[in-house]
Amino acid sequence: MVAARRLALLLLALVGTLGVAFQGWHRRPGGGSAEARDWLQRSLSVARAIDVSAVVVAAFGPRMMEAKMRVEQARTGVTRHTVLEPAPAAGAVTIDDGRTWWSYLPMAKRVFVQESPRRHQDLPSYQLSLASLNYQFRMRPGPEIAGRRTVRVVALPRSRELPIRDHFLDRETAYLLRLVVAYPDGTRKTQIDTLQVDFDVRPDPKALRELPKDASTERMQPPVTLAKPEDARSAAGFVPRIPKSLPFGFIVKEIQLVGPPKRRFVAVRLVDGLVTATVYQWAPAPNRKGWPYDMPFFREAEGVRMALLGDVPKPVSDALLDAFVRG
Repeated sequence: MVAARRLALLLLALVGTLGVAFQGWHRRPGGGSAEARDWLQRSLSVARAIDVSAVVVAAFGPRMMEAKMRVEQARTGVTRHTVLEPAPAAGAVTIDDGRTWWSYLPMAKRVFVQESPRRHQDLPSYQLSLASLNYQFRMRPGPEIAGRRTVRVVALPRSRELPIRDHFLDRETAYLLRLVVAYPDGTRKTQIDTLQVDFDVRPDPKALRELPKDASTERMQPPVTLAKPEDARSAAGFVPRIPKSLPFGFIVKEIQLVGPPKRRFVAVRLVDGLVTATVYQWAPAPNRKGWPYDMPFFREAEGVRMALLGDVPKPVSDALLDAFVRG
C-alpha cells in the first residue's frame, strides 16, 4: 500500500512536468528559425485554450518509468489527468483550472488541494525570448501521430552539454503530441507520446472537476516567494546560497520557501527558456526528518546542503551546483 501510494504521488508530480521539451539530432541546422519560433509561440499560447481528449504515455525519472493516462481539457483551461497504468496507481487524478490544483489518491481516498503551478508560469513571449538566447529553432518534417498530421520544431542548444529537443505539434491546433529528448551521450528518451487524440469533444468544465465525495481533503501550504534570500532565515534557519552567475544560459527565476511549517526549506527555480530545474537547499537539523533532510546525496557549502532536480544531464547538474557552492 505504501509503495503504491508513493508511485501514485510520483505520477501525480509528473503531471506538473508536462511542459515544453524538444528532441532532434546533432546535424547542421536548416532554415526556418522564424517559422519554428512562431509555431512554438502558438503552441505555448493556445494549447490551454482548446477542447481535447487524449490518451498519452509519459515517461519520467532517471529510470524513465512509464505511465499511461487520459488527458481531458476544456477550452476554459480546466485540465484533468487520470492515470490508467500501471495498475498500482490506476485511478489517481489531477485537476488544474489555472488557480487550484487537486490531486486525488484512490488508495488513500484523499484529495490534496494546492495552488496551481500555472499561476507562476512565465508568459510565452518571455519564455521564447529567453529560449532564443540559448537555442536555435528549426523546422523539420513531422510524422503522423495518432492519426494527426504534425509539424516538428527542433531546438538546438548553443551549449552542446545540453540535450537537443523535438516538439511535435498538431498541424491544425498546435497542440503538443510528442516530446523526445536527445542527450549528448546519444541517449534518446520519448517523454510524452500521444496514442489517441480527439479535438471534436466538448468537455464539461464542471464534470472535469468532479471527485469522489467520500474522499477526505487536505489543503497543502503554497510556496512563499521570497523577495530576497535573507527572508528565508527566520523560517528555514539559514540564508540560501545564490550564485552571481549560472552556466548554460540558466537564470534564477524565483526563490521560494517550501515544505511543512516544522521543516521548511528553500527551492531556487532555474530556467533557460525551455528547461526548468530546482536547487533545493536546507540546513541539517536533528529534529527535522523527511525529504529533503533524509537525502543521502547532496552538496554542502558553509553549512547549507543542496540538491538539484531537473531534466538535465549530470555534467550540467554538476556545473550548476558548482556555481551554487561558489556562491
